[in-house]
Amino acid sequence: MKYRKIPNTDLEVSAVGLGTWPFSEEMWGPTDEKACLKTIDESLACGVNLIDMAPVYGWGRAEEITGKAIKGKRDKVVLATKCGLTKTAKGVKINLNTDSIKKELEESLKKLGTDRIDLYQLHWPDPKTPLEETLGIMAGFVKKGKVRYIGVCNFSLELLKKARQIAPVKTVQNEFSLLKQKDAQDMLPFCKEAGVGYLAYGCLAGGILTGKYDSPADFPPSDARSFFYRHYRGEGFKKAEKIVQDLRAAGEKRDATASQMAIAWALGQSGITCALVGAKNPQQTRANAESADLELPVTITAGP
Repeated sequence: MKYRKIPNTDLEVSAVGLGTWPFSEEMWGPTDEKACLKTIDESLACGVNLIDMAPVYGWGRAEEITGKAIKGKRDKVVLATKCGLTKTAKGVKINLNTDSIKKELEESLKKLGTDRIDLYQLHWPDPKTPLEETLGIMAGFVKKGKVRYIGVCNFSLELLKKARQIAPVKTVQNEFSLLKQKDAQDMLPFCKEAGVGYLAYGCLAGGILTGKYDSPADFPPSDARSFFYRHYRGEGFKKAEKIVQDLRAAGEKRDATASQMAIAWALGQSGITCALVGAKNPQQTRANAESADLELPVTITAGP
């Protein structure tokens, strides 16, 4: 495993991090807790030290499982979790007001069995709550020692710049893959120049870049692949098919799978600190971790 320093922090993280959204069960199909625990154990054995979570992932399930898995190993792990998505009778609500994120932090600390979060991130921008209010309380968490560093997720470059004027935001976590490269135009150059860590999620575009799907898949409405990753139908699927062909061809020369090549491609983009990749079993997470050792560049047809 290779490691990269998050700029302006003392955090050195694995190039490939473990994403725990698949542990949520309700949005990615059934998962077994024992398999999830083994997945974390295998990740650590492979040198993965960054585990990324959120309370919304199974409404605490991902954090609870992670807490069990890292018991006795806390100092070997960089824990990254989030706040800002709360459950309502109608579904999920973005809420970054002071009372809400105070409650979320305490619940996350309890589930993880720790007294501190290494990287605490705003999950989505909340237009109803002033950013000054949210980041003010986040900075307070840092002063109290409950949070080491602040990050944001799904922020535009304009909003990231505004946030950094208010508080010491160290990272941004956005979707980035061969099928979604918008951040390469402005966000990545800015992060590299300004010393902001960039955590890339969705590098496999919800799994479609694994090459698993030979035809458009039909997922239930509750499945994240039906509403969040929109490449599974129509022209999006055709574009993904072409990219998978290129990934496979490039992988044959390196004894690597399409998935590994997609992750390695993301890691090869200037400005990216870590590729966060989800896994539901030890085999998947080992294969993902091995991507860090693939040397590119490789010319691959890419989408916008």
